[in-house]
Amino acid sequence: MSWHDHIVDARRLWPGDAGDFGPLALIDLDGAVELPEHIELPPCPVIGFGDPAHPLAAALDAVVEPPVSLTALINQIVAHPRAAAVAVDLLRILPDLNDQSGLVAESLAQRHLLADHARAHAQRGTRRLDDDIDQCPVDADEG
Repeated sequence: MSWHDHIVDARRLWPGDAGDFGPLALIDLDGAVELPEHIELPPCPVIGFGDPAHPLAAALDAVVEPPVSLTALINQIVAHPRAAAVAVDLLRILPDLNDQSGLVAESLAQRHLLADHARAHAQRGTRRLDDDIDQCPVDADEG
């Protein structure tokens, strides 16, 4: 699959489009002229490339500029789509949270990813499900 297959028309970033975007959505900022009035990002990384001064650029998860390789970034996201989706969802909500809530959200995200990792190993028979999960205890703060 070519990275061109992940390009999404910026007009699809509106609250009414619940379409399948795949593991990531690439937005061509040089070609995005018509924009929705309100945007809503899908539950996957939304990466812009092209003009970093485009009005939409600040609303995306990232804008790729040299020396960062768009291909390398795409390869990592495609190799680990759940981790990428959890990471961008966490980064999207953190600015609206206080420090305590941010730490709780980060712990939940990490626990979710560790459980996914352990489940994958258990399905392959390479490790027991509890091996990874027990290494990351989460204690509730009583204060």
